[in-house]
Amino acid sequence: MDLERVVVRAAEELRPQAEEAGISLRHERVGTQFVVVGDEERLVQVVVNLVANAVRFTPTGGHVVLRNVDAGPECEVQVEDTGIGIPAAELPHVFETYRQAHAGRGGTGLGLAIVRALVLAHGGRVTVESHEGKGSRFSVLLPREVRPRASPSAVSRAPAVLLLMATTAGCASWPVTGGGPALLSRADHQAREGAWEDAVATYDEYLARFPDAAAAPRALESRDSLAAMLDRAGASWRGCAPEVMQLRAEVMQLRAELAQARQI
Repeated sequence: MDLERVVVRAAEELRPQAEEAGISLRHERVGTQFVVVGDEERLVQVVVNLVANAVRFTPTGGHVVLRNVDAGPECEVQVEDTGIGIPAAELPHVFETYRQAHAGRGGTGLGLAIVRALVLAHGGRVTVESHEGKGSRFSVLLPREVRPRASPSAVSRAPAVLLLMATTAGCASWPVTGGGPALLSRADHQAREGAWEDAVATYDEYLARFPDAAAAPRALESRDSLAAMLDRAGASWRGCAPEVMQLRAEVMQLRAELAQARQI
């Protein structure tokens, strides 16, 4: 598949949002060969998430550049902005689930975790460089001949949530009874564990019972984000769920072995 087409699709999807915010969005190419093995829809989702973040954190009058780079054995996609940047202390954590470098500026804390999960599923890697007050550059590097962590059919059909499950093992347990905080904790845990349909229902319950709570706007954003992802992925993920669950089990076993090794 043509990675340049992926970038063009993502740019066109986010261009109205960028124009409304007064931000220029342009596409550059370095080299000519941008063909990789992968699933186009999932990779469009990766670039859309990165561009959406860049637009959100770039002030009016700023610039966002999408760049295709022919990097020899790899193809690279860069998303670079002139935004507010990421604090140095937050850089090691930006791909963690529900981690936000700038709280209060929108988002659910899921976007970059989804990016990382999907890129890893394609056998690739994602990096970030940032200087606070100057901007950030996210780089997605994909091998031309991929050995995905999940099979091509699973990568193609599974929504991001299932791939995310492979990177979020060991989440804290949630209380099943109690008031608003307990219910919201339950919804967050369901989202982390990949039970997005259950999470949407739990967020709905929370919003119905506690519409004026301080955390209601965040719960609404999380619910809408998950619902949109489910709509985009459709029901096709169910056919490959056992395969991805096996992947998650292998990751959990590896983490347990690593934890045991550290105690020796």
